[in-house]
Amino acid sequence: MRTAETGGKRGAEEYGLVGTCLLQVRVCDSGNIPPSLGNLSQLLMLNLANNNIAGVIPASLSNCSNIVILMLNDNLFSGNIPSSLGKLSNLRMLNLANLANNNITGVIPASLSNCSSLVVLNLGNNSLEGKLPHEFSRLSELYSLVIHSNNLNASLPHSMVNCSKLQVLDIGNNLFGGKIPTLIGNLLELRVLVLKENNLTGSIPLEIGQLKHLQIMLLSSNHIPASIPHTIVFLQAMSNESQNGFVLSTLRGGDLYRDGLDMDLKGTNRHYPYILSTLTSIDLSNNELEGEVPSNFGNLKGLRLLNLSMNNFNGAIPNSLGEMHQLESLDLSRNHFSGQVPIEIESLSSLGSLNLSNNNLSGRIPQGPYMTGFQASSYLGSPNLWGCPLPKNCSWPQFVPPQDSINKRKKISKYPCIEDQEPARESAPKCSACESQCA
Repeated sequence: MRTAETGGKRGAEEYGLVGTCLLQVRVCDSGNIPPSLGNLSQLLMLNLANNNIAGVIPASLSNCSNIVILMLNDNLFSGNIPSSLGKLSNLRMLNLANLANNNITGVIPASLSNCSSLVVLNLGNNSLEGKLPHEFSRLSELYSLVIHSNNLNASLPHSMVNCSKLQVLDIGNNLFGGKIPTLIGNLLELRVLVLKENNLTGSIPLEIGQLKHLQIMLLSSNHIPASIPHTIVFLQAMSNESQNGFVLSTLRGGDLYRDGLDMDLKGTNRHYPYILSTLTSIDLSNNELEGEVPSNFGNLKGLRLLNLSMNNFNGAIPNSLGEMHQLESLDLSRNHFSGQVPIEIESLSSLGSLNLSNNNLSGRIPQGPYMTGFQASSYLGSPNLWGCPLPKNCSWPQFVPPQDSINKRKKISKYPCIEDQEPARESAPKCSACESQCA
């Protein structure tokens, strides 16, 4: 280890730790944690994050009985999580996430449930397998549970609903199956729910509408059937247009630990290093959802990102979506939506990404001032849809004249993209964007 630093009084007070027994290693090219480190019985915080430390996590760390914060993330550790860490009864934060290359393997030891003061448990991006221990229901102080990107399986333990203070639950990109527990509605403090990229098969429970603080719900890439529950419009945090932009953090002095998040945006995965309270998102894409989207879905006026693509939705796109003035990204592609594109979406001034492709939409594309920046790819795949920016029928739908009037047809030189059709009627709608493109 090249350098080691001990935190001072100011850092200790900032995180509620009295004294100077803080060890932080900032630069380490290689090496292991010496077992003798466990002899530091008065150590309160050990931060070895973002180094190149390899080897196993020594079981002797359990001898640091006063330790409150243990950060070993972003290293090269291998082997199992020592079950002896369950002896750390004062531990408030355990961060073993992002152990690249030789990742942590084995099961999550149930003994961690003995860390009754635990507030943050981050085991994400490892190679852990097996079940999520039902004993975790005893972690009554737990605020953030992040175990995404592992090989965990079985169903979600119903006992997790006993973690009544839980605000962040991220178990995405695992092998969890079964149904979403209806008792999830008891997690009344929940703000972030990430269940994406699993094997979930049950429908979205009605009780989801009880989560009045929920601002992010990512359920994409599962096998969720049935329709969207009508109770989804009761998510109050997504209904509030005026929100304070604070950062969700767990411990006092939020620069020590902030909950991050990976989300798909515009077809690419984007990492958010921290979660603002103003970030609101629903992603139900790539499931087996069907039926109509609730007509009052637009009640979620504070929603910024909405992705319902790659499902079996049908019926009309709700006009109420035009009331979601905070919406920045809307993806309804690859469904069976029919009818016209609601003219109400012309008023979505914040909308920067729109994808309505591969549906059964018809009629004219709305031509309001906030719609002119979208490409033809946003609308392709609906043969009866017309209007700019589609390359054909920019001004009026195709008109097939009677056989005896073929020789009387005129070409409209002003709009060469609609040649060989009847001249547009005076009442035909023409947008300046179309005219400038086709002229």
